[in-house]
This record gives sequence, C-alpha cells and structure tokens, in this order.
Amino acid sequence: MTLKQFRDLLLTVSDKVYHNRAVKEKAYIVWHEVGKISNTADNAQSESGYRIAVDYYTKDEYDSLPDKITALFDNDEIAADDVVIDYEPDTGYTHY
Repeated sequence: MTLKQFRDLLLTVSDKVYHNRAVKEKAYIVWHEVGKISNTADNAQSESGYRIAVDYYTKDEYDSLPDKITALFDNDEIAADDVVIDYEPDTGYTHY
C-alpha cells in the first residue's frame, strides 16, 4: 500500500484528514510517517513498509468514528497497535 492509498483509505471515513499538520476543527484525523519497517531473510529484504501514526481528535463524547478508523485496519496490509485514548483538558479534545 502506498502512502497515497493509505490517505485515501482514511478519506473513506472522514473528509477531515490531514497529513502532518491539521486545521483544528470539531473532529479531525492527522496522520504522519514515523519511520520505515522491514523484514530481512537470507541477507535480503523480504518485506518493507511504513510505520504511521494516526491521531483522531474530537470534542464529541462517544464519537463513533474511532471504531470506523480501527475497522479500516482489519486489512492484511496493515498491522495496528491497540487504541490509546486520552482526554486533553486544556483543549477539550479527546485524542485517540
């Protein structure tokens, strides 16, 4: 999956998707690359990909979009960590 394909995947759940920096709105997604990953076998690279952070910010309590984002990652091309949820009292956003 290319980075543009990943962006387009996120756009299937929201049109408020930003790369690296965001226009702060009531709810929005920001994603960015945090590195590359690869596997090697027999001194050759067998697989490679990107490590990407996806952050969702919302001011809506019980927002359903985090579940939709997580469902996108039920994909053979994507390995995802568990969701971490933080409330940011200084901004009023819940950060997934």
